[in-house]
Order: sequence, then structure tokens, then C-alpha cells
Amino acid sequence: GDDWATTARKWRAVQDSAGLLKAVSETSPPKAADSAALLDWYIQLGWQVDRAHRRFEVARNDLRILGVLEPSFTTARRVYDQWLDGTLVAFTSAVEKKGFDVGSIIRQGDIHAKWVRDAASPVAYVWVDALRFELGVDLRDGLRADGHTVDLHAAVGAGPTITPGGRPTLPPAA
Repeated sequence: GDDWATTARKWRAVQDSAGLLKAVSETSPPKAADSAALLDWYIQLGWQVDRAHRRFEVARNDLRILGVLEPSFTTARRVYDQWLDGTLVAFTSAVEKKGFDVGSIIRQGDIHAKWVRDAASPVAYVWVDALRFELGVDLRDGLRADGHTVDLHAAVGAGPTITPGGRPTLPPAA
């Protein structure tokens, strides 16, 4: 009934709040890293915090009344905001000190030539404006669960990272 559904939503929000706190506590950006190392860290681990945060917010927003859970949810949000601030400061400081280096991460304008143009079998090349990496991981996992073969590759977008700046770098003739 309705009481069970409300309780289930509360437990999901509590579980996702705990998941966010756990992800933050286990995932800190490397100290004194350059931008390439920080980008690699995010692709390997950091995205998991953003996914935990998204799941927490979805579960939290599914509740009509937060009640006694509100202080705990406020704490989880504050902890995430501190993690995000620390991550952004680490990245901008690295760029300020050592410049912007993407390391071995492919640039978005090279995607077609590397993975699509000469593929031996049909390829679905998915363009999604503003798709965060952690959402790409969920998309990949969902497609794999449906039996599809899926590869996910991170790419560095062209600046400025807004639709009119990035979209022209994606077609084959870019």
C-alpha cells in the first residue's frame, strides 16, 4: 500500500545518501597532480562520486516530505559540495601551475577517425549534448545488460565546451 511505498522511497533515499558519503570518503583527487593525471583519475574513479550524487538527488527528490531525514540529507549534500569544490580547485590549480594537458585522452574531434570511419562492423556513434561521463557509464551498462557490445571512451571536448563550439568537431569532415 501507500505506507509501504513511502517507506521504500525513504529507505532508497537513506541508502543512496549512505552511498554518496561512502563514495566521497573513498574517492579523493590525487594530490599535486597535473591536469592529465586528474582527468585520468576522474575517468577511472572520480565519476563514481558524481553517479552517487545523482542517485542520491533522484531518491531524495522522490520524497514529498523529508522530515527527520532532512539533516542527514543536508549533510550528504554538503559533503558532496566540499568534494566537488576540492576536485575543481585541484584541477584549476593544476592548470594554473602546469598548463592544460589532456595526456593520452582523445580529443572529441578525433573520435570519428579513430572508432567509426574504418570499423569492421556497424557502429552506433551516439552524440549526446552535455552527457556527463557518469551518465555515459550508466548508458553503456544498460546497453550491455540488453546484450549489446559496447565500448565507452572518454574524450576531451573542444573549447568552448558549449554546443555551438563542440558540435562542429564531431562529423567525419571536421
